Amino acid sequence: MKNVLLAVAAASALAGCNATAERGAAMISRTNYVNEDLSDVNYSGRKLIEANFSGARMDGSNFARANLHRARLANVNAQNAIFADADLSSADLSNASFVNASMQGANFTGATISFARFTGANLSGAKWTDGRVCAPNSVGECY
Repeated sequence: MKNVLLAVAAASALAGCNATAERGAAMISRTNYVNEDLSDVNYSGRKLIEANFSGARMDGSNFARANLHRARLANVNAQNAIFADADLSSADLSNASFVNASMQGANFTGATISFARFTGANLSGAKWTDGRVCAPNSVGECY
């Protein structure tokens, strides 16, 4: 068993992965996803604090209830993705595309959203960058 664990640790190190798990949290396999195709993956409930997703393709992916505090999502394409109840506080969402994404209840407090596109995105109940809560039926922008 010890040899198996050492082999897994060595493979993770070679792949540039962070195999650290936190008690009571989903395992974080790594924190650098720059320019990767992450379409249709399920990261719901994961702790991805300060992860770098810059330029990644995330179409149709599920990040519901994920902790993306201070994550870098600049220039991502996340059309039809799910970020319901996700923590995006202090995240960099510059130039990101969240067209038709489900973002109800997400926390955007302190996030950078310069030139981000939310066309058709459901923002109902989301906590916006300035701390206000988006009204029910807020689609495309926070009312």
